[in-house]
Amino acid sequence: MAYFAQTERDLIHQRQAKEIAAAKSKGKHLSRKPGHLLIAFESICT
Repeated sequence: MAYFAQTERDLIHQRQAKEIAAAKSKGKHLSRKPGHLLIAFESICT
């Protein structure tokens, strides 16, 4: 049973990596916007 779960997880991981690589090749920005945490921190501290 664990073998099937691990195999499925590996397939999901491969599929995600493939889609992420495709998005990056199209120039898609995949991470958080720059300065997001700094703005949130400043709004909390003031």
